[in-house]
Amino acid sequence: MSPERQPRYCLRCGALVAAAGTASGCAECGAPRTPPADPEDVPGLASLLNFLEVWRDAGILDPSSYRLLRGRYEPRLEALRAPPPVVAAPAAEAAAVPPAQARAALPPRSPQPPRP
Repeated sequence: MSPERQPRYCLRCGALVAAAGTASGCAECGAPRTPPADPEDVPGLASLLNFLEVWRDAGILDPSSYRLLRGRYEPRLEALRAPPPVVAAPAAEAAAVPPAQARAALPPRSPQPPRP
């Protein structure tokens, strides 16, 4: 049987879906049959790359295939990763003002009414 005729799993419920051309969708949940797709988000790509390493270490994936697949998916992950947040340093003048001067620069407080 060719790879495109192999049964697939439903992406919604995980049930085995019949080979291509024999069913329009999942018999269990009714989800439309969708072809397998490469992961397109950070969690999906990171998970795939982690599995590739596990499969290589288990001997399921030979080193050459591992390098080929990693070379295909790792750049996609790097392109999607958000840049690290930029942390602004505190203003130099704010750090240099002594507490007494900082209090003096505040507007005067209104007097509090006496307590009964």
